[in-house]
Amino acid sequence: MNKLNRITVAMPRNAENSFVVQANPLIEARYKLPLLAQQILRVLISMIQPSCVDIEKRFYQIDVSEFGKLIKRKETSNLKDEIVGAAKNLLKTPIFIKTTDGFIETRWIQAYHYHDNVGYIDFMFSAPLKPFLIELRKRFTQYRLDSVCQLSSQYSIRLYELLRQYCDIGSRIIQMHEIKAMLGIRDMYEDYRGFRRNILLPAHRDITTKTNLKYNWRPIKTGRKVTAIEFYDIVMEKEPEEKLDDLTEGLPHVPAGDIRLLIKTIAEMKDIRPG
Repeated sequence: MNKLNRITVAMPRNAENSFVVQANPLIEARYKLPLLAQQILRVLISMIQPSCVDIEKRFYQIDVSEFGKLIKRKETSNLKDEIVGAAKNLLKTPIFIKTTDGFIETRWIQAYHYHDNVGYIDFMFSAPLKPFLIELRKRFTQYRLDSVCQLSSQYSIRLYELLRQYCDIGSRIIQMHEIKAMLGIRDMYEDYRGFRRNILLPAHRDITTKTNLKYNWRPIKTGRKVTAIEFYDIVMEKEPEEKLDDLTEGLPHVPAGDIRLLIKTIAEMKDIRPG
């Protein structure tokens, strides 16, 4: 790509205050990525401006040092190499997104740019993801990036999003074959006990202790076999007032429903620059 025509979106300061916004079909897509790739992906999505119409033509830049701070990595000497490994996962891992008449198979990114002797790496989203990430008016889910930065499992991040999507309803039933497909483990855990022990229990502990999302779950049986999981009492605990005050300090009064979008827009507009 001609560097003169290139647009690079820099990772903002205080990235943890940015918002991850995705169309619900993307939340429910079928794919499996390691934890670091999942974390990078959420950072990249949080950098998309609400008004942007050409994400497939822009590079989104991950600052290695800032990213390490965001995920609270104590040892960062090899982090750049690890991010390259995650970039390769994002480049090659298929994602299947349901549509009204079938599904779309694509990849998360179409390219990444490794720079020698500097502390950042650039990523470019795949074009087919565009309608699931920009100009969203309905059927989308959003949350603050710091909600998932400290989660310790790839499955915790996915389950957080799947349940965050249903906070207003308070409950959700997912068939076993569907949740396993969404998590990319369709051929694993034929025995519910293994799925409960290795996926549900660790994710529940991770999510409810590290985020504001609280919930319970129970298995649903058909005969003697567990065929679905019911997630219930899904609620988001209110953020401490002092945390919201920190976010809105210096801003004019804005209705509560708009304040987060305003913060995201202002913060990210400052970090777009020509490459």
